[in-house]
Amino acid sequence: MGIRALIDRLFARPESRLLKLVPEHARLCVQAVDILLDALRERIRGNDQRTADLLNQLFAKESEADGLRGRILEEVARGSLPPLSREDFIRLTAKMDLISDWAKEAGRTLEITYFEDLSEGLKGSIRDLAETAQRCAHVLQDVIRSMNRDFKETLSLCQKVEMLEEEVDDKYLSCLNRLYHESLKIDFVRLLFINKFLENLENLTDASEDTADIVKVIIVRGLR
Repeated sequence: MGIRALIDRLFARPESRLLKLVPEHARLCVQAVDILLDALRERIRGNDQRTADLLNQLFAKESEADGLRGRILEEVARGSLPPLSREDFIRLTAKMDLISDWAKEAGRTLEITYFEDLSEGLKGSIRDLAETAQRCAHVLQDVIRSMNRDFKETLSLCQKVEMLEEEVDDKYLSCLNRLYHESLKIDFVRLLFINKFLENLENLTDASEDTADIVKVIIVRGLR
């Protein structure tokens, strides 16, 4: 069986209807991450009103992603998918939805966290961590877009997600190290909020890797 025929078999109807919704869900989740990064940049610049506006957009985007996830689950429930395929779609959308969920949690923390008086080195490290998490989410979106077209490309992109997740882990530890060395200059409550924000960014990236792992399982099972 050729690769095109295998893809057509694995993603035949009724799966094809869902595969139009899943990339859209990924797009909304990644947009939430993009808005979060914009909000972080504005917070670092000290633009409080612009930060608040962006955070409202983030919360609305996360709600939109949740709504689309609900539509996907409804489609799964009413369709004629085999139980295994149904489980795949449920797990895939549940893990992917965590990306926007963690972006929302990071946004909530950002609402009450300020960065103006932090050192430029620490602010740069936080921004770098967030940008790497954003890149990871965007590559995950590419994974979802390619999974019904090119298995080889999809597996390669999954590997890139894993590499970026490891890079985020390293940068997260670097941020914690910088935060520790500046902790005496930061009040305890704000220190906790900054730490929580960093943790949310790491969790967001873990969700991207977990989603890519589910895609790999689906593809490897289909190739057998």
